[in-house]
Amino acid sequence: MEKETSMVDRQNRAVLKEVLNKVESSKDLDEVKSYLADTLNSINASEPLKDRAIYLFEKEKNCDVYASNEVIYLAPLSETVKEPFLEIIKGNATFPQAFEMEGYEDNVWKSHFKEGVFYCSIYIAKTGEFAGYCGIKGTGTEKWELVIELLPAFQGQGIGRYALELMMSGLAESAGQHLFLAKVDPDNVASQKLMEKLNGNPSGIEKFIITDDKVIREIEEECANEVDDRLRSLAAKFKVRPGALLTHILVYTFER
Repeated sequence: MEKETSMVDRQNRAVLKEVLNKVESSKDLDEVKSYLADTLNSINASEPLKDRAIYLFEKEKNCDVYASNEVIYLAPLSETVKEPFLEIIKGNATFPQAFEMEGYEDNVWKSHFKEGVFYCSIYIAKTGEFAGYCGIKGTGTEKWELVIELLPAFQGQGIGRYALELMMSGLAESAGQHLFLAKVDPDNVASQKLMEKLNGNPSGIEKFIITDDKVIREIEEECANEVDDRLRSLAAKFKVRPGALLTHILVYTFER
């Protein structure tokens, strides 16, 4: 049986409750707008905290095709795919309503071209069709975080595996980077299977949207009945409490 809610749903609900409480208790519209902006910025931060110098991707961003095989090729993200790229982002956004805010969409687009991040469009080799994107969210840490999203029409065909393998092997060669990580929703079984096919190592969990321990405990207590055998098995694999998977995201690590 499918769950009634996912981890993202639970966290969205908690954030929305907090926002509504803030709105109800504030008489200053500017204060409310500032709070909303801070919340959205914290959720959509494009780069993890840095503990070392960032890599600028100067070579990688200036090539026509970054990596390829007989099925797909990767090309640095460009204006030519802005519309379908943003449609993917909107479709998978934690808060898609944020795109209705003036200037938000442009800020999201620009964030994918900052120093220390590298995003590629994924194209089908035979047809040249845009299938999605993959990339690196930031380089200021020992392990660089991988991200990937595909259009629905291209999911379930092995494209994600090809793309991430090309990205990791390419960066091992061009940047000398061999350690990577990826974060996956405990409810996203398809992505977990992808990580396993890439020989990802289960490496613990991290807080997601909600970072307040008190709120996390409240969510876990409220949704305790949603812990099932699949979550218990997944928790054993990651060596964590099953209930923690109601509020935390899975971390896989890779070495290439």
